[in-house]
Amino acid sequence: MSPLARRVTLLALGQSAGKLAQVVVALVLVRVLSPEAWATSALLLSVYAAATALGTLSLPQSLIFFLPGLAPPEKSRLVRQTLVLLAGAGVLTGLLVGLALPWVLEGAFGHLPAFALLGLACALEIPSLVAAPLLVADDRASTAGLFDGAMAVVQVLAIAVAALAGFGPVGIAMALCAYASVRLVLVIRLARAVAPAAPAPASWARAKAYVVHALPLMVALGVSVLTKHVDKWIVAAVAPQSFGVYAVAAQELPFVAVLPYALSATLGAQMSLAFKHGRIQQARDLWLMQTRSMAKIVVPLTIVLVLCAPQLVPLLFTDAYTAAVLPFQLFGLITLHRVAEYGLVLRAQGRPQALFAASVCLLALTTLLGVPLAWIFGATGAAAAALLSQLGAWLFILRPLARGFEMRFWDVFPFRHYLVWLARAVASALPAALIADLWFAEHGRGLRLALKVAVFLAGMGLLCVRSLPLRRVSAASPP
Repeated sequence: MSPLARRVTLLALGQSAGKLAQVVVALVLVRVLSPEAWATSALLLSVYAAATALGTLSLPQSLIFFLPGLAPPEKSRLVRQTLVLLAGAGVLTGLLVGLALPWVLEGAFGHLPAFALLGLACALEIPSLVAAPLLVADDRASTAGLFDGAMAVVQVLAIAVAALAGFGPVGIAMALCAYASVRLVLVIRLARAVAPAAPAPASWARAKAYVVHALPLMVALGVSVLTKHVDKWIVAAVAPQSFGVYAVAAQELPFVAVLPYALSATLGAQMSLAFKHGRIQQARDLWLMQTRSMAKIVVPLTIVLVLCAPQLVPLLFTDAYTAAVLPFQLFGLITLHRVAEYGLVLRAQGRPQALFAASVCLLALTTLLGVPLAWIFGATGAAAAALLSQLGAWLFILRPLARGFEMRFWDVFPFRHYLVWLARAVASALPAALIADLWFAEHGRGLRLALKVAVFLAGMGLLCVRSLPLRRVSAASPP
């Protein structure tokens, strides 16, 4: 395995652990809490995820672009200033969540003291979110992945212990406070190790430029985070009886969701330098390499997840949530387009305004489609709205990407390569579904799930092997 592949894999695994932690937490809470307590806890965790992401002001992500190349004194100063800024943002976010949110939610959901404790957890965790970007900027992507993975395990254990002990949503909020405290202590020590204190003049000029540079991304990140959670909040508002089901359905396959981000983050510095020095062809090659490579992984994994959903959802979340199967499948299809982290690429191109416009487009589509569809069709309508919104925003964002790469719209994305892998995955999934759901309909879910996966893998293997001779002939042909 090449050094780049190793760094990407470890970073992706670490971030996948964070995503997987969310799924594991949902699995535990669904099984030990009542439906009402699960709905409240799911809303609490959604608010927590949104608040901690918004509260960072995108400053940690910007370290990836600012720290490389700085002298040790300047690096140390910028890291310290970032921690101070994040601490202030954490306090403000914590006050907003802990004091304002209970008033807004009064009468809608129970256990409002849990949201007050949640504010404290947000204030503690926001400064600690500098860890992974700091390590990536210091060319320690592997360590970043390991750190994220370890913290995900700690978070799952804390929440699971609180839930299994019968403390309910309030106990879960207390567990998040404990987890955030441990994480903050570790990150302070980590920051001292990565950027040890060094004599430097007390100047905030670079920090000011750093914040000003990050402002467009702050707004874009805010819109993006709201978009990620607004579908859940819409369901909570217009179809509260479906919120528990939708919270189960709105799960992403962890490794698929973060692998493109990990590769983009690892290649981000190279792409930024290529654009900075006018090497557009090099940037194109990096972009197309990423999208083609990710299509081979993301597309088959997404299709097999959708294929197995009828057996997977009841097995994971119990028969009480079989209504979540179709929403889960619709929501899972969103992952099909995630063969790249488009926002990071736009930042490398120096086009933050395009990132903001795309985020606003997605938020507007999600809201305009989500409210009526969720009101009429409940969780299924909300999932369909999320899928359609993502499709529209994806087509929207390809245009500024094409302009940045100086390519035509139809050339900026490897559509032909992507559709070939999509066709292979669908062609492998159809016989798997027919065999398992028609011929073995009377058998248990576990057997049908295993059969679907086996037939799908056999189909993909056969189709990929059959394409090898064609590629050899094509490669041997004269230009």
